[in-house]
Amino acid sequence: MSSLNFDRLDRSIDRLRRRLLDMERERDKWATERDRLERKLQALETEVMRLSEADRHAASLRNENEQYKKSQAIVRDQVVKMLDRIQTIEQ
Repeated sequence: MSSLNFDRLDRSIDRLRRRLLDMERERDKWATERDRLERKLQALETEVMRLSEADRHAASLRNENEQYKKSQAIVRDQVVKMLDRIQTIEQ
């Protein structure tokens, strides 16, 4: 009887060991997946930072362009006024 009990215990221990090994493999698989996702997240965060910086730079350039257009219009108006004055003086 005791030999039978030991055999049952051995089978139970073997099953538990196999289960433990399966669980460890599953854990390793999930750890690998987590690492992959963390690397992907890091790459995406880096891309977001790069795009944000590019967007800020583009906004700065748009603002600079608007300022240039405004100053260009002012200078153009001044040139037109000067030409009008010159024509008036010449007449």
